[in-house]
Amino acid sequence: PAAVSAEQAALAALAPGDRPEGCIQPDRRIQLYAVELPKDGTQIRLGYGLTPETASYPGPLIEMIEGECLAITLHNQVPVATLEALRREPNHPLGVSLHTHGVKYTPTSDGTIHTDSWVPPGGQRTYIWFAKPRNPTTGAQGTAGYWWYHDHMVGGPHGTQGQGSGLFGGLVVRRQGDVRPNRTYVTAFGDLQSINLRR
Repeated sequence: PAAVSAEQAALAALAPGDRPEGCIQPDRRIQLYAVELPKDGTQIRLGYGLTPETASYPGPLIEMIEGECLAITLHNQVPVATLEALRREPNHPLGVSLHTHGVKYTPTSDGTIHTDSWVPPGGQRTYIWFAKPRNPTTGAQGTAGYWWYHDHMVGGPHGTQGQGSGLFGGLVVRRQGDVRPNRTYVTAFGDLQSINLRR
């Protein structure tokens, strides 16, 4: 028998309720790392990356095609001391998460404290996203569009400190057959009129 990786075993153990309607099995899997980046002056900076060494803000652009089901395993490599320094509510747990807009997911992939779907320091968690396709019969729109993903945990229940420190990135969902651009640039506007946290 072939050896089964820990990630394959974790995905196989997912209950049907952990997958959004329309997703029978993930079509693709990616690893995403949350890490601390070098400080910007005195500012703590965090980032997402496909490897710990390539983490940045914004994080990597994630692209999906309508009808695709994606499994993203988030690894929390942010030091405990850093998460403690960013915490604004003393009883709030330390961790990071992955919350998205635009695609379908279940509460276990919501990435919020309310659904207990976050990642403690040194831990990992797999989130399942489904890019729902258009339904030409009913006219229901699919999830194609330009969206974003971000932390919803660092500092407090809204993840404001995580987003403000750099845990955000772009999500593009395309329709089958869409022409792809040669390059895509992600720009996020934040507090005090910063662009991608650069003042």
